[in-house]
Amino acid sequence: MSDEINSIKTYRQELLNQCAPNITSIPQTGYSGIDAIISFMTKEAAADNINLKFNFDGTFFNSIYSTTNELDLVHLFSDLLENAIIATKYAHGNSIELSLQMLKGTPTISVSDSGIPFEIDTYMKFGISEASTHTNEGGTGIGLLDTWTFKKKYHVSLIIEELDNNIYSKRLSFLFDGKNRYLIISSRYQQIRSYQTRSDLLVISSSENNATYLAIS
Repeated sequence: MSDEINSIKTYRQELLNQCAPNITSIPQTGYSGIDAIISFMTKEAAADNINLKFNFDGTFFNSIYSTTNELDLVHLFSDLLENAIIATKYAHGNSIELSLQMLKGTPTISVSDSGIPFEIDTYMKFGISEASTHTNEGGTGIGLLDTWTFKKKYHVSLIIEELDNNIYSKRLSFLFDGKNRYLIISSRYQQIRSYQTRSDLLVISSSENNATYLAIS
């Protein structure tokens, strides 16, 4: 497993070395590795007729950059966007958004996509073992393990929201709050609770008033 992960990271580094960001259409952060991977993933999404939007708040980087390794962020963005592209393509969706913002004063990375929600089994295996909803489309589950490694290393909280709107179906958010929590906001609250096998997971019903606010409080 470690050899496979290292091989993927080496491949990504080679891509970064080859990939120059398209500064005419993609917002630039000023960090070459991040700009390169976002440019590359935007082109990968476009090849599948998926529109990848990227926006960021400049204060996001001011808040985290002294304590966060840029290459770790590059790998995280690559994992999150690769998973989002696979899920969106499988569901015949066309929209993904990566947002780097300050949420209630907390630096937050969010990826929204129009793919199908995770299977409940994937929620239970997230970060513990390989789990993918899309093995037939190239999903290996390694990306989810990598994102969990990032979560533990930086003590960030992971919130997965199942959305009910015309554009996005789910959103993964990483909050740099030092709390290292794992939360799911879902209309499938009862189903997920009935299958719950982990003590580190908090499930919140999306029907609850201010569910997102409760999750980040």
